[in-house]
Amino acid sequence: MIKYLIFTSMAAGGHFLFELIKIGILSAAYGTIVFFILRTIRWKNIKNVRQLWERCFWAVCLLLFVFMFTYWGDHGLGDDSYIPIHHYRTVNQSDETAYIENKRGQQIDVGKFTYNDRNLFAEIADKRQIDGDYLIWDLQKNEWKAYNAGDYITTTKSQPTASPANFKDFSYYYDNYWSGWRFWLLP
Repeated sequence: MIKYLIFTSMAAGGHFLFELIKIGILSAAYGTIVFFILRTIRWKNIKNVRQLWERCFWAVCLLLFVFMFTYWGDHGLGDDSYIPIHHYRTVNQSDETAYIENKRGQQIDVGKFTYNDRNLFAEIADKRQIDGDYLIWDLQKNEWKAYNAGDYITTTKSQPTASPANFKDFSYYYDNYWSGWRFWLLP
């Protein structure tokens, strides 16, 4: 248990250090852009150019650091990972186990899933937590309901995207959301 805690602390600490370095690099780039914009607008009124650049750097640095802990910017540190889906809800993963959590703090391990702007459709990974094969999580109300396989197919018949054939695992959605421009332009 102690080895696990040390490993997770080191993983989170290493990831946090990486994020700080990334924020520094992004702040230098974005701060320089802000600096040139301000310098263009107020060219004659600037007395200390270096001080202006430093203020731009630190302002952007602070904004990026705060953004890293918001709903849109938090993708987890170390072993924990998050995907924002809709209505300020996330699908989480810790130690290779994906789970969701409702407003009462109840967690349910999920396997593959899919979602739209209103619902998350998932297969239940641990049947001891909740009785059923699948669940539908109403993201607006923050409530879920479990279904056995037959009832789930009947309930979602009018929604072809909710078919279990369209379900993907956590890493698919994580890579899809956090790669590309978000990886390069955000902390």
